[in-house]
Amino acid sequence: MNQPLLEVKNLKKHFNTKEGILYAVDGISLTVDSGETLGLVGESGCGKSTIGRTILRLNEPTAGEILYKGNNIVKYSKKDMKKLRKEMQIVFQDPYTSLNPRMTVQQLIEYPLKVAGNTNTAERKERVREVMNVIGLEQRLIDSYPHELDGGRRQRIGIARALILNPSFIVMDEPVSALDVSIQAQILNLLIELREKYDYAYLFISHNLSVVKHISDKIAVMYLGKIVEIANYQTLFKNPLHPYTKALLASIPRAKIGSNANRNILMGDVPSPVNPPKGCRFCDRCPSAKEICFEAEPKLSSYGGSLAACHLIGIFEVKLNE
Repeated sequence: MNQPLLEVKNLKKHFNTKEGILYAVDGISLTVDSGETLGLVGESGCGKSTIGRTILRLNEPTAGEILYKGNNIVKYSKKDMKKLRKEMQIVFQDPYTSLNPRMTVQQLIEYPLKVAGNTNTAERKERVREVMNVIGLEQRLIDSYPHELDGGRRQRIGIARALILNPSFIVMDEPVSALDVSIQAQILNLLIELREKYDYAYLFISHNLSVVKHISDKIAVMYLGKIVEIANYQTLFKNPLHPYTKALLASIPRAKIGSNANRNILMGDVPSPVNPPKGCRFCDRCPSAKEICFEAEPKLSSYGGSLAACHLIGIFEVKLNE
């Protein structure tokens, strides 16, 4: 069996707050292969972006292992991580605040090259033009400033910055959520085209299941710092196992008149990550929860090719939005 490009084992990221320890990421395990897109979905505040930043060590992990090409990068020094950042990049969510307004397109895109030690000005400019062609950004914009561009072009700059060092793995932190729907489609199609051409691996973070379905090979569903289900996109949409996954799928608007009626939508609020439930993180909102769900935390187990963390699977019939 081939070694995955990225393997995360029992990753934790906790923050100290005035209220107590915040369990943002609390024991996450996942893998991403070369050329694969793993979609990561869940409600706002569940820890999705924290996972992406912790994998890149923009946040230092509290515990766990991050294996990149078989090497545990948690043990890497700052010097080692600086070298590795050529291979692991990120595209941020907001194209309006992630770009320095005082820098031109040329300066923004070439900046990673300067940080990496490339001192040849002519070589950097040529590389910038090459990347602009790849991502479909017009050459006439090379001396423009971010405020002169629309959201789609700004996000293409963010993508260009991530690509200019020829990485193998890219965290896409909700890269289309701030864009108009028509622009979203352009960016998503661009990302798919780039992946197929250059064999990039993506961790694609989003709260939009329809977007994740369009771009992902596998999808991981996250709730309150935990992964509750992982499956390929076809299986997840056709045969979801976890009650939370089913609730997310039920929340997707449908075009057919009357199709949105009589659906079981989740009630209540997400519990505080400072004081999560003792057993299953989802037990307080699950309409099928049993006594065991409030007492013991379920493990992520294999069920016919899918992974799910639920006491009810195989014991009780889970009826939610079917």
